[in-house]
Order: sequence, then C-alpha cells, then structure tokens
Amino acid sequence: MKANKRRSSHRSLARWAKFQENLSIPSEAALFHAALVWLVLLALASWMQGGDLATSAGAIAWVIALFSVSSALAWFTLLRRTFFSFKGVIGNRLEGLAILALGVTLFAMLFVTWIASGEMRSSPEWPQQLLAATAVASPILFVGAARQASMLPTMKAWNARRLQGGEIVLLLLLSLMAFPLLSGALGMGSLEGAATQPRMWMTTVLATGIALFIGQVGLQVLRRPGAAMIVFAAALFYQAFVNFGYAYVLGEGGPGAAAHFLALAAAAAMDVVYMLRLPDADSQASLRSALGVGVLVAFTTAAFFRAPMFGVASLDLPLAAVAFAATVAFGGWSGWCGARGGQRLTGSVRLRVQNSAEKRSP
Repeated sequence: MKANKRRSSHRSLARWAKFQENLSIPSEAALFHAALVWLVLLALASWMQGGDLATSAGAIAWVIALFSVSSALAWFTLLRRTFFSFKGVIGNRLEGLAILALGVTLFAMLFVTWIASGEMRSSPEWPQQLLAATAVASPILFVGAARQASMLPTMKAWNARRLQGGEIVLLLLLSLMAFPLLSGALGMGSLEGAATQPRMWMTTVLATGIALFIGQVGLQVLRRPGAAMIVFAAALFYQAFVNFGYAYVLGEGGPGAAAHFLALAAAAAMDVVYMLRLPDADSQASLRSALGVGVLVAFTTAAFFRAPMFGVASLDLPLAAVAFAATVAFGGWSGWCGARGGQRLTGSVRLRVQNSAEKRSP
C-alpha cells in the first residue's frame, strides 16, 4: 500500500514538473523579467523625486547601477543554485530568517538615523538614499525569499490553509522589499501638503505595479489566497511605526502612507478573486481577473479618496484617462511577470522534491 502511494506521489510530481517545463517562458526569462520590473519601479520612484533633468537622470543611473551590481552578486553567490538547482539540495532553514533580520536592521537604522537627526524633515536627500538602499537590499531579500521557498512543503492545489512559520517568513521578506520602495516614492512630497495630480497618478501607477508584482509572487509560491494582503498589511505596519516615531520625536505628522494603502487595496482585491475562484485558481482566466480587478480597485481608490490621501480636490479627466491606461498597462505587465516568476520558483521547488524522491525510491 505504501509503495503504491509513493509511486502515485512520484507520478503527480512528475506531471507537475512536465507542466512547468512546457510553460512558454523559460526560467532565465522569468527571472530576467522580474528583475526588469523591479528596475523600472526603482527608476520610476527615483524620477518622482523631482529635480532638473540632469539630477533625475543621475539618480536613476545610480539606482540602476546599485541594483545591477547587487543582483549580479546575489545571482552568482546564492540565487543561481537556488533557482535552477533540481538536485534536492535543501539549504539552511535559518537563511531566510537571517536575511529578514538583516533587512529589518538595515531599514530600522536608516529611519532612526533620519528621524533623530531631523534629516527626514529638512533634507530632500533621504528619499533617494532610501531608494539606493532598496536597490542594494532588494536582490538580497529576493534571495532570502527564494531560499525560503525551497524549504516549504509542496502544495498541489490552491487552498485557504493556516500559514506555517516558514511561509510567514517568506511573506515578511517580500513585504520588506515593497515597504521602502513605497515609502521612498512618496518622499518629501508627502511632507509638503497637497500633491499635484501628476504626482498622485504616478504614485498610483507605482503602487499598483508593486502590489501586483510582489503580490503575485507571494500568491503563486504559496498557492494560498490572502498571501498578497498579508505582504502589504505588513508593509503598512512598518510605515505606521515610521510615522509614529516621526510624530513622537519631531512633534508633527509623518510622511503618510497613501502609496501603502493603494498597494494594500490592490493586493486585497487579488486575494478576493482567487478566493472566489479557488477550484480554478491556476487558470489564466483567474490570473487575468485578479490583475484586472487589482488595477481597477487601486485606480478607483486613488480617484475617490484623492482628497484625504493626496490633498487633490478635483480631477483632470483627460489626465485621469491617461493615468488609467498607464496603470492598466504597467500593472498588467508587472503582475504577469510576478506570476510567472512565482510559478517558476514553485516549479523549481517541486522538481527538487521530485528528484530527491526518485533517489530515495528503490
């Protein structure tokens, strides 16, 4: 009886591996697309800091250079053998937790330093410094998430199970990738009162792209509705701590969390779609529905709550139409790349389990 169950499990894993091999996008391309999305998000957040053309171009070039160097180091040291190793190699179970602790320490020290020195209130340079730190840290955090995923139990079907400790660590790693990028995007503009409409819509495009990309990675790896919302609820929680520290030390309101709320709304919308389509969650129709609803919820949230979130009183309808098109295009692309990256990462985990099981079988 046990031998029959083992053979049945092997056949199921082999079918999943064959399905992953037949996907239209190879692993290298999935990882490249994911890196490209994050690079575009970093560049957009840098551009939103304002300044003349030369200053903006220099800032964008700087974050691109930092991200490229950090990604190359992460790839050749850890990520390559995690993402493409199909030999049943299981890493240290504390690696993901150690990288999470390192990331929390880094960003906590940065914000404590900026708040204590008053630089966060007076200097326009801290948002760009935060984006530079994000460019360096995000590939390392993704490595931690990939290593953490390689040690999670395999899920053959989507379900609404209770999350285990390792799964929570993975989601916290993803939330730490999203949090500083959302915070850096708001930058000094969030401390200066009302935002302009172009800045409001750029924030909406950025927050939607981050939510759909990171949210889909978490959803596809864990195959559980609710994963995306947990990621961005944690990011909002981090920002609440920053705002509390800012208000406590400097005696005035903090930078706000408009981008974090928009990302959380889009992520929650995707989770609802997957929960409603749970038996058919692996289909392309579910993915398209989740991305479409996520974009729509983020855009309508920004439009209807523009006054309390951004201080914008009225809407320029032509500009809003252009912003909606940009949100659909960029959000859809980001979410598709995140889904493919998450599916490929999950596929590599299943192939490792399959090969390890084959080695143990007689």
